[in-house]
Amino acid sequence: MAAPKAKAETAWLGLVAGPAAGSEAVHAADIASLFEKDQAFRVMPMLGDVGAGNLRLLLNDPGVDIAFVSTDAIAAAAAPGATLITSSS
Repeated sequence: MAAPKAKAETAWLGLVAGPAAGSEAVHAADIASLFEKDQAFRVMPMLGDVGAGNLRLLLNDPGVDIAFVSTDAIAAAAAPGATLITSSS
């Protein structure tokens, strides 16, 4: 059975997870499946790295609204003297 098509006015939530074989990707797919039949709201799961890369995406990519980020990556980014690069260049 094919997933229902989203209407033009559908609100999308970008969720960046982890690698394809990781548990975060499975959780993201599970979250997205909760909204499959909801035409007004959909979740778009995306693959990521669960680390600093996801944090960069969350801060800089307008298509990413929420992200799985490891506590180690958050602690490293918050550490004194840390330089989290917030641009892609």
